[in-house]
Amino acid sequence: MKRFLADAFLFIGALFLPWWVTLPVGFLFFFLFEPFYEVLLLAFFLDALYGVPTPRFGGFQFMLSTATLLLYFAARFIKGRMMVGGFSLR
Repeated sequence: MKRFLADAFLFIGALFLPWWVTLPVGFLFFFLFEPFYEVLLLAFFLDALYGVPTPRFGGFQFMLSTATLLLYFAARFIKGRMMVGGFSLR
């Protein structure tokens, strides 16, 4: 039930909040839920709604999704090595 509410908040937030509010909250949920792939879907959803082809990147539209994918794997790597209160976050 908590995960469903988190997903609902993220996708409603994607419609009404700026991306720089929604994505950090998504990464916060990444550390609270195991595994939280929804943040990748959220980034794709944001790109599909608001992304525009950028000439700097050869007309590529999904820069937010690409950056989120890279951050997701970096966060997984870091999360696997973090310890909180003597317990691993894995």
